[in-house]
Amino acid sequence: MIYLFLSITLGFILALVVKMKRELELIIRWLLIIISILSEVIYFVVKVNISNVNLFLSLPIYWCAVANIIQIIALIKKDSEWIRFAFFMTIGPFISLIVKLDNVEYTLRYFLSHALIITSSIYAIIIYYKVPKDIFTCKVRAFNFIMIYFLFFEMLYPIILSTFINEFSTFIDYLYIFDNMMLNVGFVIIVGSMFAFIYSYFVLDFLIFLIIKVSKRIRIF
Repeated sequence: MIYLFLSITLGFILALVVKMKRELELIIRWLLIIISILSEVIYFVVKVNISNVNLFLSLPIYWCAVANIIQIIALIKKDSEWIRFAFFMTIGPFISLIVKLDNVEYTLRYFLSHALIITSSIYAIIIYYKVPKDIFTCKVRAFNFIMIYFLFFEMLYPIILSTFINEFSTFIDYLYIFDNMMLNVGFVIIVGSMFAFIYSYFVLDFLIFLIIKVSKRIRIF
């Protein structure tokens, strides 16, 4: 939990520093972009060469890696729709940082590849975000992307791996509720769809509003 608190706090601090000294905006933005790219590359190399994880299981297509890539694009483009979408994806890193970290390797790995996503997302919301004119379309696109990603990369892709290279890793492994695999798949699809719909259409914009509101009330000096 401490890493989650630190990542959120750092996002606010960086944003407030930029508000005080606008000339630092370009430096901080590209620093976040470069570190995010390096963290993803290093994470991939460590998994393949040191942890000996299969190459196909190490590709940056799992939830938090996709969130990191979207966050990088959002920082480069400074586009509100991308920023909103990136913040939507931070639900993965949020959950990851709540989990207890057992050793130094995990601490460094998760801090670099997960906490930084949250820090960058909060920073981007405070500094660049403006409510999109067609907010409903943004919600629909985000929801549709999540469902396509979830169905392919969290379900279909692991099944392909298990079939051809005898490797199996999927989100359903962690939500093994029923003995029947198809029941698990159906349950995850239904519950995941409901969560994505409620979070995207009702909760997300309130959280963004809250972050911006809090940032306006905080003063460093």
